[in-house]
Amino acid sequence: MKLRVVFGLLVMLLVLRWIACEPTDSGPVKHLTNRLWVNKVAKGPRDMVFHLALMGRTKRRIGFVLNASRFRFMGEFLRYKLDGHRLTLKLPQDKAELTFKVRTWACKEAPKPYDLCLELKRDDHTMVLYSQRKATVGVETLEALGIDVEAAMGVDGDGPTTTDVVPASLMPLMSGSED
Repeated sequence: MKLRVVFGLLVMLLVLRWIACEPTDSGPVKHLTNRLWVNKVAKGPRDMVFHLALMGRTKRRIGFVLNASRFRFMGEFLRYKLDGHRLTLKLPQDKAELTFKVRTWACKEAPKPYDLCLELKRDDHTMVLYSQRKATVGVETLEALGIDVEAAMGVDGDGPTTTDVVPASLMPLMSGSED
């Protein structure tokens, strides 16, 4: 009887820790977090490339989106929620919240030097991003650059959010369908 109670408590603690602290980064979304994703290989120094990174080893689930060339960049921090195949991005600047169906896989169709694919679907728009197994990124990477991500994100909640506005930094996700 005592063994069952101890075992039950242990299982319950493990489940609670998994629910409260760890992002789902297995199965069809195995390589999603702690990785830099891009939409293409830049063909030249002025070619704008979309970047997405979601940090999985933080107290808050945070990340960033960035549109950048060698000379110009526009980006913002975000919060995210991952529930199975559903990824919700919350962008505090625009008070926007967008949900995508996601999946990742090892892909041969990725442009060199990439070997991973991430598919993001929302309504009738689909975008595929690329990454490398060896190219990981985390909060420690940003902190090494002098960026305090937790401080930059501030407090949770800043008023109501909308799902109707697509922030400028996410426009590449909405500009065309690859279905």
